[in-house]
Amino acid sequence: MWMSLLGVGVVSGLGYWLMRQRGSAGRNITFAPSSRPSREPTARAVTGPSPRRNVLVGTDGDVKGKTFHIGMRTVTIGRSSSNFVQTLDEKASRTHCQLKPSLEGLFVRDMNSRNGVEVNGSQIAGEELLEDGDEVRVGTACFRYHRRLTVARDASMERKNVSSVASRTTQKGSLDDLAKLLDATLRDCDGDVERAAEELGCDVATVEALLRTRGVTSSKTEMAATRDESGP
Repeated sequence: MWMSLLGVGVVSGLGYWLMRQRGSAGRNITFAPSSRPSREPTARAVTGPSPRRNVLVGTDGDVKGKTFHIGMRTVTIGRSSSNFVQTLDEKASRTHCQLKPSLEGLFVRDMNSRNGVEVNGSQIAGEELLEDGDEVRVGTACFRYHRRLTVARDASMERKNVSSVASRTTQKGSLDDLAKLLDATLRDCDGDVERAAEELGCDVATVEALLRTRGVTSSKTEMAATRDESGP
């Protein structure tokens, strides 16, 4: 009889186990998120200096190896320490040329210098738009123009040369350069003093004062006559 009872117990146990398996077959098994950190690499932002707009790189003369960031500023090149870009070359005028940025690029303008400005080996007449890679020469100082370039060190922010030698060599030519610049600007503006002052970056009173020291009035008629006598 005990054998019968043992058989009934085995069968009952087997039946109960089968019912448990059927009941758990339709359940979704979920796992708790692991607290261990992920081994997958995460993306990191790469930072560094970004390219600057309108940059001159010195390739010859006393500016060789120097980099000048012009940006969107209107600046000048010359011997005087007041210039944004200074060169002490003897063939350079006190204020030799002007650099004026625009949406198209960078314009270079000869400020009636004694020896002129060369772009890619040819002397310019008045103003010319620089293209990326163009070469600009002021005396023996030579620059290569880049529309965009990463700048590690801006030489325009360095201390300018204001030695007595530099002062003596530029003092005499400064008044002549200023007079030429004033005359050329007024001719371009048809004698309009207000426009000339805007071009030169100063007020009207300053231009009129400079004209009075030279015995010239600010009338358009007299400026037109001066233009005809001096030629184009």
